[in-house]
Amino acid sequence: MEIELVAHKDAEIRKDHVWKRGPIPEEYATRGFHSATLSLEGYERTAALLTENMGFSKTKNEGNRFRFQIKDKEKIIDELYSNKQKRELDLLNSPSTVDLVCLPYTQRGSMGVGTVHHIAWRTPTDASQLDMRKKIVNTGLDATPVIDRTYFHSVYFREPGGILFEIATDPPGFMVDQKEEELGQKLLLPEWLEPDRKYLEKVLPKISTPSLDKFSSSTSSFNQTNNTQKVKDNEAA
Repeated sequence: MEIELVAHKDAEIRKDHVWKRGPIPEEYATRGFHSATLSLEGYERTAALLTENMGFSKTKNEGNRFRFQIKDKEKIIDELYSNKQKRELDLLNSPSTVDLVCLPYTQRGSMGVGTVHHIAWRTPTDASQLDMRKKIVNTGLDATPVIDRTYFHSVYFREPGGILFEIATDPPGFMVDQKEEELGQKLLLPEWLEPDRKYLEKVLPKISTPSLDKFSSSTSSFNQTNNTQKVKDNEAA
């Protein structure tokens, strides 16, 4: 899987996305996803799906790369989300760019560690998800029934190029079974995977969640060291 580090002017308005007490200085920290890139044998049918059924418009084309962005983004968000949701989710600054890259002679990707399994698209309610599913089915594509993923509800389908798409609802959210301050502190499993907990805990790689206090004290020490060095430099001068 290829990942590109993108410098973009929108990063300046996404400072709230930075891990403010993490190990990377805020000015160098990533701000989120810029876009998604789909590598396809041909792009026309996928482009038609994006523009005719998913609210995108083609905005740029360079060689075999075709860029699509959500048209009337602000209007769509106003229709689907409350003002509170728009503020909390920072929707106006959320990424809405998809690149289609036409690579007819490239070998098809295979699933494995480090690959992207699917592209997920958010939708605010169960009703809007069903509306989207109906549009997809009307294009002649097969879509799954709504699947309960505990923290959200999902519908899956393969776009014409074979890439798996998901339409996922925002609710019920990740705080249905934990408090905000507990997020990321332990392995939570949906009900149907609980019987396999011991096995999963054994085979999944260990993830060390750094203590916020640790980085807070490290930052203080770093600042103190810098201030001490400045004093020494001034004394030497």
